[in-house]
Amino acid sequence: MTKIIYISSQPLTKHQYENWHIKYFLEKKVTLEYWDLSEIMHFDSAPLAYKNIAIKKINSYSAFNYSLKNNLNKKVIYFSFIFLDGFFSLKIYRLLSKYKCKVFKEVGAEMPIFRSERSEYLNIFQSNAFVFIKKVFYKLKLILFIKLHLINKVEGSFIAAEKHYQKDFFSKKNIYVNHYDYDKYLLLKDRKSKKFHYKYAVFLDLNLPFQTDLSITAEKYLDPASYHSSLNNFFEKIESYHSVKVVIAAHYKTDMKNNLFRNRICIQGLTGELVKNSLFVISHHSSSISFPILFNKPIIFIYTNEMKKLYFYSRYKWISEIAHYLGNKPINIDKKFDLSKIFRYWHNSTKYEQYIKSYLTTNESNNKRSESIILKYLQSVFINYD
Repeated sequence: MTKIIYISSQPLTKHQYENWHIKYFLEKKVTLEYWDLSEIMHFDSAPLAYKNIAIKKINSYSAFNYSLKNNLNKKVIYFSFIFLDGFFSLKIYRLLSKYKCKVFKEVGAEMPIFRSERSEYLNIFQSNAFVFIKKVFYKLKLILFIKLHLINKVEGSFIAAEKHYQKDFFSKKNIYVNHYDYDKYLLLKDRKSKKFHYKYAVFLDLNLPFQTDLSITAEKYLDPASYHSSLNNFFEKIESYHSVKVVIAAHYKTDMKNNLFRNRICIQGLTGELVKNSLFVISHHSSSISFPILFNKPIIFIYTNEMKKLYFYSRYKWISEIAHYLGNKPINIDKKFDLSKIFRYWHNSTKYEQYIKSYLTTNESNNKRSESIILKYLQSVFINYD
């Protein structure tokens, strides 16, 4: 293999380094470059430095165009983690098509969430009418570009969910892999580990009041003080009722210098390990919900008044739909609730099995590691490179 170039709308962080197979590819002596397009797509958190991979910051479309031209007539595969939705990515994929680049995508983790353009646009319009108009314009432009063959289909899409809400990824071929949490589960399930010597529950943090993804969808931000007050008050009730401590599985973008959880233990990058040894899990709609499902842990789904008000057509509905899929009921922690009653719905093993088969692994991949499937496939592409 000559070179794989990652194209991303985010700087390279530990999350991408591990979950996007970069660490594995480097161990296999694959030559990699990471092109960070965050400055021309949307601002995101600062990158971590990795000495063993070339990172290129691309701050304009002309710079991206120049970089693509420099790789003409070279054996290069572009591995894209930028979703083709038109709003931010239309020009990116137009340039990739212009130079007839060999592009592969890895499709993000899927969940049992009903997504429709109607609800998506309603949510954006509720927040920002200008962004709503802009998104509609780019969606129509994307449809036109596809019909006029100004954008080529990607060579292949690596997909972890057989029941993905999209039927067409504008791809020549779909290759099934595992959800990256399922791959971690395979490594963790037989490993002996115990993080704490006391009983604890885990909260799957989304860094919601500071989540940079909200800038992409033009949604409003939660009030941090109110949000964390609601969470901490709920945690105290849970801790008292169950005689446990709540540990925070911090989101990878969470600022670890500031503890907003009343000095509860916050740990980054060890969500699977924490969930494995926990009694139960508390969550909104995190994709890390796969860990309590895989480790067969009870889940409490929660939301706040403000979350329901600001994200009625998105995050609030996602919480409700995931909970419903698992035979569960979410609770509003800003209202009065009976702790003894909410726990009757929190665990359904049959639903868990259904979730695993539909969203975390496939018949083609469940006994294999995703990274090995992907690398083997990309190696075959290089062998047959025109």
